[in-house]
Amino acid sequence: MNDSINFIHSSIIYLCPQKFYTPQDSTVYYSHIDDNLKKIQYSQGSTFIFVNKPSCEETLPASFVSSHLGNKNILLATSPRLKNFLIKLKTPVPYELNIELNSDTIAVSRNIIAWIDNKAPTTIVLGAHYDHLGYGLQTSRYVGPRKVHNGADDNGSGTTLLMLLAKYMNNHREMFKNHNYIFAFFSGEEKGLLGSKHFCENHLTFKTLSMLNFDMVGRFDSLGRPLHILGTGTSPLWDSVIYISTPDKHIKKIPNSIRGSDQYSFYAKQIPVLFFFTGMHADYHTPTDDVNKINFQGIAQVLEYAINILARLNKVDNLPFTTIKEDTTTRHGYGKFTLGVVPDFTWNGKGVRIDEVIPGKTAYHLGLQKNDIIVQLNESKIENIYQYMEALQHVSSEHENVVYILRDGQQLTFTFKVN
Repeated sequence: MNDSINFIHSSIIYLCPQKFYTPQDSTVYYSHIDDNLKKIQYSQGSTFIFVNKPSCEETLPASFVSSHLGNKNILLATSPRLKNFLIKLKTPVPYELNIELNSDTIAVSRNIIAWIDNKAPTTIVLGAHYDHLGYGLQTSRYVGPRKVHNGADDNGSGTTLLMLLAKYMNNHREMFKNHNYIFAFFSGEEKGLLGSKHFCENHLTFKTLSMLNFDMVGRFDSLGRPLHILGTGTSPLWDSVIYISTPDKHIKKIPNSIRGSDQYSFYAKQIPVLFFFTGMHADYHTPTDDVNKINFQGIAQVLEYAINILARLNKVDNLPFTTIKEDTTTRHGYGKFTLGVVPDFTWNGKGVRIDEVIPGKTAYHLGLQKNDIIVQLNESKIENIYQYMEALQHVSSEHENVVYILRDGQQLTFTFKVN
């Protein structure tokens, strides 16, 4: 693939903590990087490329740069090939800079599909994405030296469950003979549901009864953290199917939240969906989402629930589709701003009780604590997690914001600004 990038009135700036590098390879020392940024002279239409020296382990967040340069054209060079090319430049950057790269960094990824063909008129799709973040780059919540993001929960847990489910169903075909079954391991989910979108646009040529998706199912604890089944409002029959199959008080049905993972690609094709999810946690999209945090007995229990639901669906010939009044909350629950807390999903009272406070985030700096209960954010009263997620979408970047919490029965108020 050949990419051409044209920059007019351009500057290349090499950054590393405590240092500022010019294109001429001379070095000027300052006490802080932000001093350097304030000294940059730029005109309307300027473009700045920020790259790190190879010896520099730290990376510079895009939000940090843009807070100093405003809405200018800014690129953070993350491709090793692009970075190496720029760093080798020894001459002053010309007034007009043309960069042409033969890029071999574009990866070709593939969905992995297996199936049970019962020659039935209807098919059920069972899915889990198998991609993750690699070293993280811009999509990671982690700040620090480069580390591999293994993604044990997101989504090693879902792909493991799907393989076990395929093995069980293949060995017990008499229980699942009235539909065909596709086991789809999707790629590109973290890049925007790319694999499932491609599948739905190009290969969904059969009558599909439903789609069940398994994404982040590795933290289930029947004594604490519940199993969330999202999308139950996409068919009027889901409630009865789930109740008959799994009459368990540790299952939380969420009817009107269907975004955030591959099931949405199927919902957009008017197919009833279910999304199995055991909840958000502080390790999400960080290198600490690793195998030592996985509850394998919990995965086995989610597998049992899925088997029971599919056994019940074996007796269902038609599953009507319902368009829902969509909850804007995604699986990730992150809009432009997050307080930096992990909600306690076992909490049944009013408000959102904090299970964990993430170090370095807004809540940490405000002094919020585990077991604090968030009851209001600005003008929005908060009685549940969905009202909290909605309130986050309206946090102001121009004015002071106020969060109200209950701590040991006493209401406390904290104010903060978004940088």
